[in-house]
Amino acid sequence: MFDVTHKKLARGTILKVLNIGQPQPVPAHVIDICLIQRGLPMTESFLESQLQYLVDKGYIETQDTCFEKAENPVLTVRLKAKGIDLLEHSIEEDPGIIIPRE
Repeated sequence: MFDVTHKKLARGTILKVLNIGQPQPVPAHVIDICLIQRGLPMTESFLESQLQYLVDKGYIETQDTCFEKAENPVLTVRLKAKGIDLLEHSIEEDPGIIIPRE
């Protein structure tokens, strides 16, 4: 359904969105909205798989967070030091991620 380039761009965009919110975690639904605004729409399962890829690589961490007025826990995502290093080009590029220039 989604080609490899779409996946790589989505992963890079996720990292950039998280960098804007740094050091605070960002709710997954906010990431979803940002991806749609950048022309990278996806399904919930596709977003989950891209987040899991980034977790497995050590770039991000996810957590179910309970907010006072929310009925259910909300998945939040936070950029880790390795993710910042990738964005700042302090470590070798990852072939599975395309970081948008803007």
